[in-house]
Amino acid sequence: MTEKKPVTIKIDGTEWPIELDTNDLIEVEEMTGHNVLMGAVNLMLPSFGLLRALLYVALKKGGAKFKLEEVADFIEMDNAVELRDSLIAAWRGDMVAVSVPTPSAQ
Repeated sequence: MTEKKPVTIKIDGTEWPIELDTNDLIEVEEMTGHNVLMGAVNLMLPSFGLLRALLYVALKKGGAKFKLEEVADFIEMDNAVELRDSLIAAWRGDMVAVSVPTPSAQ
């Protein structure tokens, strides 16, 4: 199993650890109504709604108590790409750390 690299996002002077796993992405899908895994959305060009949902879920998992509407205030044109890249890195870090057994031949 590969060691995870910690990903953090600094908001209002506080470093928040972020990570996203499958359950977090399911929560994002339920919030947005979009299939994140199968490409119904473009993670490289996310809408503000998707970016807000991903950031909200990641911050909540890291212990933040922000409301969904408050999280939107942290997203600006000059930091949207950096936020997107950090959220993707947090998800990729989780995916790298998962060990999936190979199905046995039948």
